[in-house]
Amino acid sequence: MAAQVLAMQQTTHQGEQAQQDSTAALQAQLADSQTKLNATTGAFLSEAQAAAILDSLYRYAASSSVTITGLQAQSAAEPVAPDALYSVQSFAVQMTGPVLQLLDFLGRFQETTWPGVSLKDVKLAQGEGQSTLDMSLALYTSPLATGAALEAAPFMEISSSGANATAVTGASAAISTVPAADLTALVNSLYEPWMAENWPEAIRILEQILLQTPDDFDMQTRLYAAYLYQAYQLYAAQQPEEAIAALKRALELRPDGQEAITALQRLNNGLPLDESGSLGTQGVDSP
Repeated sequence: MAAQVLAMQQTTHQGEQAQQDSTAALQAQLADSQTKLNATTGAFLSEAQAAAILDSLYRYAASSSVTITGLQAQSAAEPVAPDALYSVQSFAVQMTGPVLQLLDFLGRFQETTWPGVSLKDVKLAQGEGQSTLDMSLALYTSPLATGAALEAAPFMEISSSGANATAVTGASAAISTVPAADLTALVNSLYEPWMAENWPEAIRILEQILLQTPDDFDMQTRLYAAYLYQAYQLYAAQQPEEAIAALKRALELRPDGQEAITALQRLNNGLPLDESGSLGTQGVDSP
């Protein structure tokens, strides 16, 4: 009888131990699944974040003195499965203004570095007096978004004075050979010199970024704009030769850049530039 009782006790103990082991394994699996889910949904925006990005377009447009003439919802380029944990909000954006102001807008709109934000088909059509900027903006949202997209994103200050903050973008999703954290730090560091109009420092940072992502159209556009602004700044400081050198560097980046071509022609012909940062109108059409 004692032997039977001992055997029953051992069986009961083994059963309890097996149950504890099974519970621990299940908890570990649940924790691992939650970690994977957080990592996945962390790449998406919340609905509130997506709405804030759309609002920021108008703030940046106002700060850059350009006008948003169209913000139309459109079908996503890639279909999303009905049971997917995310959705895509796609928009066709159009704005008008002087070329330099449109480039300044792109310089401010740095949320394109965020996970969950894609900027594609950026087209700049130059006209007399007013030019047009067209682009396709896609925002990837999920009801399970953790907010990590904001935490991992470059700095953005949401205020009436404008902000700054580039992601899984068609325009700027180049494969980098450096750790993402290092590249993000470089993009983050661009905000302060850009807003302070410290063009030598902004150019230095942009050139470092492009060493790692040479096909990044967004950063190429910003570097072109930075050289243009530097040229105007140098001209205002009565350094025309240095201004000419900056314009030539801008044209190396964009040989068909009409605003740089026109500014260079004016300086080579001894004609003044408008020191406010846009081209003068004497003898040449404004971009």
